[in-house]
Amino acid sequence: MRHMVVSLSGDPHGFVDTVLEQHGHRRRTVLTVPNFMFALAIAGESDMLVAIPRRFATIFASRFGLTTVNAPLPLPRFKLSAVAPRAAMMDAGLSWLFGMLSSVCEVDRSPGLL
Repeated sequence: MRHMVVSLSGDPHGFVDTVLEQHGHRRRTVLTVPNFMFALAIAGESDMLVAIPRRFATIFASRFGLTTVNAPLPLPRFKLSAVAPRAAMMDAGLSWLFGMLSSVCEVDRSPGLL
């Protein structure tokens, strides 16, 4: 099967590929896209497969006429980063969202992150 990878940088090798390699497998990546919603839209109009977070798939897959299945091997949790320029934090909605993320997640306070 042909696979697409969600990658903001366009790198076609993700953590799923690392796990597959550890088990002696690989996937045939034919497309990279910058976000999960775009990936679902393309998957709904093609025969490509995409690995996305289970919660995201549960919420949105039916909107695109997609069926979800569990990965054929255990995958590790991954780190999700949220970044925004300081000026953007003046927006009350964005500030609220980052506050909510900070309250429910382990936060890395590196410069430029949350």
